[in-house]
Amino acid sequence: MRKFMFIAAASLALFAMPVVNAQDPDYNVFVSDAMGAPGDTVNLAFELDFADGAAIQGYQWGVCHDDAVLSLEDGDVLNGAAIETVSFTFQAISVFTDPGAAGWTVGALLNVITGATIAPADDQEMFTADYDIDAGTLEDSTVVEWCETLGTPAVTVRVIVSSDEIEPVSNDGTVSIEQVGGGGFTFFASDVSGEFDTTTGSGAEFSTTVSILEDGGPSESQGLQMGMSYDASVIDIVVQDGDDMVVGALADLNGGDGPDFFGANFDPVGGPGFTLGVVYNLTGGEFIEFSSELDVYTIAFVPSADDLAGTDMEVTTELTWNDTLGDPVLPNSVVVGGDSVPAVGENGTVVLTPVTGLLPHINGDANDDGVVNNLDAFFLIDFQFQAGAAPNCDEAADANDDGVIDNLDTLLVLEYVYLAGAAPAAPFPACGVSGTSGASCDVFENCP
Repeated sequence: MRKFMFIAAASLALFAMPVVNAQDPDYNVFVSDAMGAPGDTVNLAFELDFADGAAIQGYQWGVCHDDAVLSLEDGDVLNGAAIETVSFTFQAISVFTDPGAAGWTVGALLNVITGATIAPADDQEMFTADYDIDAGTLEDSTVVEWCETLGTPAVTVRVIVSSDEIEPVSNDGTVSIEQVGGGGFTFFASDVSGEFDTTTGSGAEFSTTVSILEDGGPSESQGLQMGMSYDASVIDIVVQDGDDMVVGALADLNGGDGPDFFGANFDPVGGPGFTLGVVYNLTGGEFIEFSSELDVYTIAFVPSADDLAGTDMEVTTELTWNDTLGDPVLPNSVVVGGDSVPAVGENGTVVLTPVTGLLPHINGDANDDGVVNNLDAFFLIDFQFQAGAAPNCDEAADANDDGVIDNLDTLLVLEYVYLAGAAPAAPFPACGVSGTSGASCDVFENCP
């Protein structure tokens, strides 16, 4: 988009003059340097030095900037002290805000009726401009440079002397950016291990914990979005409710109720993978500072049984942060001050160890009849104290999944059945495998 400001009406055809192509060292244009933090506004001066030159009758130039770091709007470019009282036949300032082609141009011809000129001198402030530094930028600096790529036709960098166009020596400016908040965020996925049965490929759920750390903060974050990929030939993701995923800093939001919005997509475009978006508080009243590494949620996976069946070797795979998942794409980022701050990711490693005896079962179903009830408690009592029949699957009889079949398993089943107590450990109530390796599970008839 191009915007114009006119002073008097005339035509750029007035600049159709002889051109001198080589830069003339007697004429120099400068952009001043500046420093600011993300979200700040910095003022730059555009100066002309030509104490050793001749009087100037006009000028034209373009100034470019990186629109991903700086922004400039119509009205932000103002006349400097050197031309505040100058009489013009024509001056036009154009501001360009197109992505990848941002900047401003000016074309001016001093009053030809009165013979107005700008007398030779150094440090002549021709213009000033206010640039806004993007609140989400992670750059340490950016250049504001003289350019000849803006406009149609493109405006060149020239001054008008004795009806000739002279190319001055161009000196660019640098905006240094202090990352004093809203700095760099890093997402971490913890390394995890799991087991799978060498025969069936089945294995228990395992979870990676996601945490966040800010380098250069602390900033008051308001939300976040993430994307992660995984190898579906090794692991499968477990679809979960947000309440089962949030931990730590996210779980503590809103008086312990968790975030107001937590949306997860377990089958995004570009997968296999998952994406999620989190808004801490819909009215903006909750913040998290990640000056120290804080856990935010967990993601559960299981071994990919169909692909791992018959494998007797350890398998390793990565949990990989991915900025290209979803439609629309959801890049990894944290929201600070209403702006999206990009985040980098530290991948997690999953190590799966092959074991035997991890057949699918239902924890607490000690007698293998497909349901957990009082009969399972009597079965466990007979087995432990009356030399009764042994369970087909020790994993199923180990109701609390602590690796031992004892009276605590019997009590858990009785309290669950009669006193609305805690349910048996996973897998329950559906078939699955638990995380206790080495226990016998020769057969379990009521799970496929």
